Amino acid sequence: MKVPYRPALAKINIVLGVTWLGLGIAGFFMNEDFSWVDYLYIGLGFFYLVYFVLLKNHYFKIDQNKILMSGLFQKPILFTESYEGYIFADEYVFKQGNKEIRILLKSIAKDSVEPFKTYVREQNLLTQAT
Repeated sequence: MKVPYRPALAKINIVLGVTWLGLGIAGFFMNEDFSWVDYLYIGLGFFYLVYFVLLKNHYFKIDQNKILMSGLFQKPILFTESYEGYIFADEYVFKQGNKEIRILLKSIAKDSVEPFKTYVREQNLLTQAT
């Protein structure tokens, strides 16, 4: 089961990325001398655009054997090994050794929240009573 991000997060990041990139490029054309701030704006713009591309992917992927966060540094939690899973303040937390995955329900697309909760309940993935 792939769970997507809320679409609003992606929209915010594309707007911020284009804005920062536009400010950086405009600074190069308007100033005769190049300031380090212009480079900073361009760097922030690229950062937000890369983050936008990551957000267009899914938030995390969960199946019977593991949960895997999307992103550059993926860290899977294997359900076949010893792990700890619980709910804390509208956030699902899965821990295994020194790895921890926190899933914020407000970051999940609204139409995927209930299927995710149902899947976790049906598969008995929580180890502590809530």
